Amino acid sequence: MLPAGKRRIDRLAFNKGPHAGLHLRRWIKWYETFGNNWGSGQFLVTAQYDEKQALRTRELGITTVDFRARGGGDFRQPGFGSPGTVLPLGVFAGQPFTTLTGPNGEPVFSTSLPPGDGRNLQLDQLGLNQVNYTDAVATDIAPHEHNTSIYGTVEQDLGAVTLFADAAYSDRVSRLRTVNAFTYIYVPQSNAFSPFHEDVLVGYEFADFGPIAYVVDNTGWFADLGVRGVFGPKEWTWDPYRGKIEDGDIYGRGACDQRAGMASMVYAGKLIKELELGGDEPLEWHTARVERRRRAVRRHHVRSRHRPARRRHAQHPRGLPARGP
Repeated sequence: MLPAGKRRIDRLAFNKGPHAGLHLRRWIKWYETFGNNWGSGQFLVTAQYDEKQALRTRELGITTVDFRARGGGDFRQPGFGSPGTVLPLGVFAGQPFTTLTGPNGEPVFSTSLPPGDGRNLQLDQLGLNQVNYTDAVATDIAPHEHNTSIYGTVEQDLGAVTLFADAAYSDRVSRLRTVNAFTYIYVPQSNAFSPFHEDVLVGYEFADFGPIAYVVDNTGWFADLGVRGVFGPKEWTWDPYRGKIEDGDIYGRGACDQRAGMASMVYAGKLIKELELGGDEPLEWHTARVERRRRAVRRHHVRSRHRPARRRHAQHPRGLPARGP
């Protein structure tokens, strides 16, 4: 745990292997919490920011998906590239060019483009029945991330009632760069820079535009303002905080809050016991209820045939006992 207001910079490092000592991913984390109380009220504000740089593929020594030099396979994508590959319109039906043949009249199904911008392209510069490749190496293995969270609460006791306000804001952004975009481009015969006498397809990798980036931006916030207290306490026929049972009904503050789920779970425990589904060991389950700004977590054990039931009450996070029937 770092002291408030301190910044931590960490890097992922390899301790063994060819990349020993290579620092890869920086992590920055900052947080601050402060508050005060003045007898009849209190406030608390906390904020946190953390950022993780992207883990780049090249920093791991991966610059190609052609792993033949390492005893693997060639996973480059044929038919694309920069420069690209020209294909006849009927290539997917197994048809060659209709106006282009090889030196001995053999059919041509693809042509690789030479380096250059293609503005002064000549047919004799083409690689007949050859293709260029796109080396689809993702730029990032792990995304660049940064998260911002802020929470504040304040309350003031006015005697009979207590005013309170809460607000929170959170923003999380993740950006992952993958491979360069590549696709087929339709080039008609009328194109001024095309040396072909027919319409063609060009498989091209758009390296100039950089890799495709996927960005996820999640933002959430809430704010509330309220009051707690008992209004007109002398007009109550009993203390609402103590509760009351009359003719099988429960009266009191929060008597109807979040009770359906609790009742269902208690009844399920009754059925488990009656049907003897728990075996010889006590079955344990956990439930929680929320009553305005006070919370209680109760831990239950179903009574088995051989062991007595046990029941425990957890303390409120602020040290206050849980209230409610």
